[in-house]
Amino acid sequence: VPAPSNNVFTQVTTKSFKVTWDANGNPDYTKYRLDISADPNFGSYTSYDVDTDSTTFPYISQVVSGLKPNYKYYGRVYAINKANKITDTSASLGSKYTLAQSVERVYATDISLSGVTLNWDTGENSLETIYQVRATSVSFESPYISTPLPFGFNFKGNSYLINGLWINTTYYFDVTARNMEGIETASIQTTTPVVTLPGPGNAPPSSIAGVTDPNSDTVISGILIDNRWVSMTIPKGSFNTPQPIAIAKLNDNPCGWTFGGSTITFGIYANDQPYIPAIFVFDYFGSEAINSTNPPDINTNKAKIALARYNPDTGQCLPVKTTIDPGLRKITAELNHFSIYQLIILNPSSDLNNIKVFPNPFYPNRTGQGIITITNLPENSNIKIYTLSGQKIYETMSDSTGTVYWDGKNSKGQMAGSGVYLCYIKSSVGSKTIKVAIER
Repeated sequence: VPAPSNNVFTQVTTKSFKVTWDANGNPDYTKYRLDISADPNFGSYTSYDVDTDSTTFPYISQVVSGLKPNYKYYGRVYAINKANKITDTSASLGSKYTLAQSVERVYATDISLSGVTLNWDTGENSLETIYQVRATSVSFESPYISTPLPFGFNFKGNSYLINGLWINTTYYFDVTARNMEGIETASIQTTTPVVTLPGPGNAPPSSIAGVTDPNSDTVISGILIDNRWVSMTIPKGSFNTPQPIAIAKLNDNPCGWTFGGSTITFGIYANDQPYIPAIFVFDYFGSEAINSTNPPDINTNKAKIALARYNPDTGQCLPVKTTIDPGLRKITAELNHFSIYQLIILNPSSDLNNIKVFPNPFYPNRTGQGIITITNLPENSNIKIYTLSGQKIYETMSDSTGTVYWDGKNSKGQMAGSGVYLCYIKSSVGSKTIKVAIER
């Protein structure tokens, strides 16, 4: 019986390979029968009659062609003596996958603000073939390449939705096939570049974007131009009709704050304002988290960190409800108005002379409102809200930034009626009463 060689399968292509075995002591006039099958039990197979080649003896080889890409084939071989008697048993030569075929065509459909569906023809590849998609807005010779669909996803289809792209940007994509032994074949690029759609308003091309669904929550997430991950959840009912929303990293510093030398400013672009606050989450870098050489940094000031909306009409930076997770280096904020936002340090006030209330009056049924903010308070101030008749409807404490957020509801969770309310503030430096109006 022959024996497998050290390298049984060589010269492997998408449709062929060379099979080599050892004569295992048989003389050079011995003939052989090679069987190749895609079935490990050899229920069906193709046979090859092979003569010994004296120039390669004691190794015997046969090129097998007509195979299919990325299919697993099994080999066995019998020896045949001069009397044409075949051995009762065969030598197993093991198995080998052919290479995967490069995809034949790559094209885009369903191009949107920040997404595209990429399609490709798989040719004759087996259903086990795994595909990878790469993307770049420059060229594949540059370092600016992302892999929205890596081989690690074990994706075996021929169409993939890619999200998180920048708006109004030209992209190039390529698709690579890999066989079940992890061997890749040549990448094939899109036949034409893909240009994503422009966003709302003056959103720059480096924005990520999406379109809201009035009947379900919408999540827009991706990587901005400074390599910062952001995500925004727009609750259902925020808009009556589908609305395009774009998010961009800006270099502006309207509120005058940097962290580790970097400004953290975002532009939120929309054609309308939401009825319900959106949840905005973003990460921050290690150099922004702790930076003793270029203060201030975020983690040292975590109790006083706030995302603030910049009002270009008044030049004010108005804080919104903000929470921070220093361990994950993530910040979460509630945005009731889509405009420019910057991360700031918000220090509590030492007096009651410059209290700010916004919006005032509060219109809970209007877009872009969502919540009442009372800021420039001393830390841990006690706030009680009364009707003009003296009935207390709500009570709370200011946080470490000297800020209170009130959604206009009473202690039972019911929306307060239209009217003027008295806000009694008691702090370590004194007390004060201010007025807050609600108009439904």
